[in-house]
Amino acid sequence: MHTDKVGKPDADNFTKTITITQYPQMYIVAKRNNGTTSNYGNVYVNNNQGSSWYDWMAVNGLGSAQNSNINMYIINVTQLNIGDNYIIGDPRVNTPNNLGYNNWARVDDMDGVSRRLQYYYPTDESTNISNFIAPKFRIASSYGVVSSLSDIEAKYRCAGYQEQNCPAGRWRVPTKSEVEYIIKLSEEDKIPTLFNPGGNYWSAHGALKATLKNNQVQTSTSTSCFVRCVYDEWYWGNDTIVPNNNGRYRFTWGDRERTNPNPTN
Repeated sequence: MHTDKVGKPDADNFTKTITITQYPQMYIVAKRNNGTTSNYGNVYVNNNQGSSWYDWMAVNGLGSAQNSNINMYIINVTQLNIGDNYIIGDPRVNTPNNLGYNNWARVDDMDGVSRRLQYYYPTDESTNISNFIAPKFRIASSYGVVSSLSDIEAKYRCAGYQEQNCPAGRWRVPTKSEVEYIIKLSEEDKIPTLFNPGGNYWSAHGALKATLKNNQVQTSTSTSCFVRCVYDEWYWGNDTIVPNNNGRYRFTWGDRERTNPNPTN
């Protein structure tokens, strides 16, 4: 961080302090999910906690997780390594797509209006988006552990997922390259292992095996996989919800019509 004082040579003797904060080309921030007595960590899926293991709405808590990492990780990417076949950009679709699901929970949104999911922008499944990585995204903690799901169930789960102050209607299934990038960061010991090695996980571009070969994630033929949802921190910024007096967060729809490419900055 560097601070300069700029002077203006006039009778007012005006000065202004300018603070410049310089970050590295890639940096990671861990956000601790302190959890709750029910062991669900302020995590909801479509306003449910602790549902059946076989239900895509289930929140099973750390007790069912193979790796019990209570942190969410916010990954900031402003520059890629030479040779990386990634594009930093917005991986979401441009028009709302509520996935054709009719049973979204009817609860309050961030403006206090009772409604269902309306303006969901899932990850674009086009092949040319598979190498996109969002410039700043958050990865769900192990509180969001889930049993193996079908492709559409994984999409439902992320659409209705909420963790702490990051509301539902914003989380999405990661791109293929986001999964690969996260695995690389773990193998480089920059973050703990978040995708169980050899496990099958959904990306928006198909099933993947959490194994790198020639520095690339491998595709999978499985039709029943885990999913680890991501949140577009770069887009939503500080537009979050606040806890109640007990320190818990109510399930809230945070989806909004896309009218500004960066509404919080």
